[in-house]
Amino acid sequence: MSNTRAFTIIEVLIAIVLLTVAVLGSLSVAAALSRQIAGNRSYTETMATASRLISRARLEVCRGSTRGTTRDGQTSASWHSDRLGPGVVKLTVTVAPIKLPRSRVDTFSAIIPCES
Repeated sequence: MSNTRAFTIIEVLIAIVLLTVAVLGSLSVAAALSRQIAGNRSYTETMATASRLISRARLEVCRGSTRGTTRDGQTSASWHSDRLGPGVVKLTVTVAPIKLPRSRVDTFSAIIPCES
């Protein structure tokens, strides 16, 4: 009889289970990171849309407009203004994706000084 040591079927099955758990855990982390990156990209696009809208609405708000909307291929945005005092307006912009109705809606505000 030889002194060769071999793995038993139980040891092999335990190794397979442990390896499977490790691989599934890694895939779960990769999926979570992918969702996070996509969410960050969406938020960056939302911020860019809000920034463009604030730049365009700034002049209209100082001329007396109180609200407006815009829509491009991916987002819908609306704004409204509130006078805080003489020559000072608070502009609030709300941006929402069009194609993803259940995604989050972001709201941004800016204080704008207007010359009287």
